[in-house]
Amino acid sequence: DSFEAFCGSLYLDSNFETLQKVLTNKFQGRVVEYIKNHKVIDYKTMLQEEVQKISRERIKYHLIKDIGPDHNKVFYFEVVMGTKVLGKGKGQSKKEAEHMAAKDALEKMSIINE
Repeated sequence: DSFEAFCGSLYLDSNFETLQKVLTNKFQGRVVEYIKNHKVIDYKTMLQEEVQKISRERIKYHLIKDIGPDHNKVFYFEVVMGTKVLGKGKGQSKKEAEHMAAKDALEKMSIINE
């Protein structure tokens, strides 16, 4: 949130080109290094693609519960196809919990083994 506020402020106080230059100068090396050293997998997309190979039915993500104060919640999600629960996950954000539910589903389907 702070980084987003910083970028928004810089953009509003100057222009897009200035923001782009600052971000490129400060972060391009770090981003390139991160990409080289970290494997980023989009489990939600991977799961969607795998499910589409076997069914036309849509998958959906359902919030099961959230626990904790607003500033430190843990979200619990499940991914379902019809009435069948494919996987469950938890995370500090809804997006992360959905991501982990998709990963769990892929592991249960023996698509990945992590």
